[in-house]
Amino acid sequence: MRDKTKVKLKRTVTGYVFLLPVIIGLALFTVLPLVKSFYYSFTEYNNITPPINVGLQNYKDMWSQMFFTKSVINTFVYAFISVPLGLFCSFFLALGLNAKLKGIKVFRALFYLPVILPAVASGILITDLFSYTYGIYNRIFMALGLGRFAFFTSEKTAMLSLIVYSLWGMGSSMLIWLAGFKSVSDTYYEVAKIEGGGPVWTLLHVTVPMTTPTIFYNLIMGIINSLQVFTPVYVITSGGPNGSTSTLAYMIYTFGMSYRKMGLASAMAWFLFVIIMALTLFVYKTNKWVYYEGGKD
Repeated sequence: MRDKTKVKLKRTVTGYVFLLPVIIGLALFTVLPLVKSFYYSFTEYNNITPPINVGLQNYKDMWSQMFFTKSVINTFVYAFISVPLGLFCSFFLALGLNAKLKGIKVFRALFYLPVILPAVASGILITDLFSYTYGIYNRIFMALGLGRFAFFTSEKTAMLSLIVYSLWGMGSSMLIWLAGFKSVSDTYYEVAKIEGGGPVWTLLHVTVPMTTPTIFYNLIMGIINSLQVFTPVYVITSGGPNGSTSTLAYMIYTFGMSYRKMGLASAMAWFLFVIIMALTLFVYKTNKWVYYEGGKD
């Protein structure tokens, strides 16, 4: 009995030893920053002098800041267009790449390649390609006699261009779609074929219902990531022109790092956190359309 207890204790201690680096990392780089940012959101703090308690003043003042309300609207516009667009495009891309063709793995790798490229490098590359003055696409348009297109330099087209650019990284969702398609048993497709179901019918009545868990996962991750969009805004547009592409994440960075108003930036960060949490919970509460073959846990 004692030997079993010693073995169990040894396994428990060994498990915690292996978990310790992760626990320390979470404590130092996730829990501690969360606690400190929550505290700073109730203070006036400039990263240098000691913080001064101001209560809820930061949560009131953030609404009077230039471009803040516009940034909230921009964030929602970006999320509610880019998420369904990304789901739709990555779904059909993965559907095409799921075909059993010779050399298809090469195309899968090519479409996934943008995901592993550094986001800043990708942003700089896109800025050069779509430049109003020397970008290759505007040179093509000029050669065709179509004139120049503003892309990221006009208030009317900057947000749209940013949303289209979000498709650059859809290889990540594509990979998850491929895994979802592989998990669907061939039996369902064989039955559909026997029953006379065509490609469209099979897609709508077999593929889509059986991959609803994948849809659900990609939807949740898409909402979370799109509401926190920062790098393309920072690298490509810097929130411009005239705040037309400024997002909440970009505002948090601007006030925290550029203006040294860490208290105000922390309040904005917690406001964004509440929005993300509320939308995520809403999606979770309305997931009755998701089909789990083994049943829900």
